[in-house]
Order: sequence, then structure tokens, then C-alpha cells
Amino acid sequence: DDEDLVISVKNKAGQWTPPVSISEKINSTAREGACTISADGRYLIFTLCGAKTYGRCDLFESRKVGDGWSTPVNLGPLVNGSSWDVQPSLSADGQELYFVSDRKGGIGGSDIWYSRKDSVGRWKKAQNLGSAVNTKYDELSPFIHVNNRNLYFSSNAHPGFGGLDIFVTEKKEKSWTTPQNMGSPLNNHEDQFAFYVTSDGKRAYYSKDEAEKKNFTKIFSTVLPAQVQRSEERRVGKECLRLCRS
Repeated sequence: DDEDLVISVKNKAGQWTPPVSISEKINSTAREGACTISADGRYLIFTLCGAKTYGRCDLFESRKVGDGWSTPVNLGPLVNGSSWDVQPSLSADGQELYFVSDRKGGIGGSDIWYSRKDSVGRWKKAQNLGSAVNTKYDELSPFIHVNNRNLYFSSNAHPGFGGLDIFVTEKKEKSWTTPQNMGSPLNNHEDQFAFYVTSDGKRAYYSKDEAEKKNFTKIFSTVLPAQVQRSEERRVGKECLRLCRS
């Protein structure tokens, strides 16, 4: 049951190349799972299960030095707990981290939590995202877009088509809007999760379980509807776009 982080890049013909291990310093005999990377591609936060953790799974960080990655370091007890801390998503400016946990003090089974960096760059104590997003059931795989306003996530509780559906909520000054289902044909009776939107807001990648095949998941891509693209473009600042394209 080993899991590793791998990378695939597009060749000149626009085709994805066979995936390769991200680094021998990151991948191990333990399980390395869901990850998030900074806009400049040099700061990685990922899930590690079964080794040097406070709970079943913790979040670790690694920095790219030259062409290689540094030895991973646990994010510490202000972020990680004694339970299950997974599926991180880092804001474009690197100041906010969203992730999933089933720790005590939550609202449901799996909730979305977040942490912010303090003035010296240390992660503060994680807080629950609140009842506008989290329910008594499961919220999973958060993704904060480069505009730092739209948060995509999966849930099996908000009104949907069955199983896990993909939703989007918008950050206001001190709250989040009512989550909106992304609709059909993106969502259906199967499980859809791990939704990632490109920096220009035009295309998304996500995972889907195929119900008729046990433990069978594929990565899909989709073009976002024009109205969603316009919404994303209006909210993406020039500085965020510069960071993501650098």
C-alpha cells in the first residue's frame, strides 16, 4: 500500500510524459499523498502517513534548493494533530493553508481547516473553516484558487447528485458564501474530488471514482464554462498571475 509523489510534464507536442518520482528525499517506504506547491514551484507541502507523525497522517514541508528538494520537515503541532491531517492547499501568496482533518473539535466527520502564517513566517494554530462550509458529514480536498477567494472542495452532504460532489464557495471579509454545486455533467452519482483550477481560470483537473470498479480512480480535465471563467478572471489580481506564470 505504498504511495509516492510523481511528476508528469507536457512535451513539445502537448502530451503528458510518463510520471517519475519527485525526489528520493521525499518518497520513502511510508505513504506520501496529496500535495500542494507554491506559485514559484519551490515550496511543497504534502501528506505523509505512517512515519514521524503526530497522528495517522501529518502535513510536511520541503523546499527546492537548486534542482533538488530538501529533507521534509513536519509542520508541527499547531497544524498537525493526533488524528488525520491531509489534502493541503496553499494560497498563491503562500500565507494561507487549507487542509482536511477529522480531529476533535470539528463539525462533522472530515472538516476543512486552515492556518495562516504569522509575521515571521510560522504557521499559526489551525482553525475550523466553520459551518458555512463544513457539515456533520464529510468535506474533502479543498483547493484555493490563485485569486485567493474561490475555494473548491468535495462534499457528500451539501445538496448534490450522490456520493462526493464538487462545490465552490467564495470568501467574503469574515465569512464564506453558501457553497454552490458545480453541476452536471461535472458531478454525477459517482465520487468527484481533488478539483484544481489553472491560474487563468479556463481549465480544471479533478479525480473521479468509477462506481463499477472498486478502488479505480482516474484524473480528468475539463474546460470551465464561460461564465465561471469570467468570474475567475475578474478576481485574479495581476500580481497573482505574475507569480503563477513565473
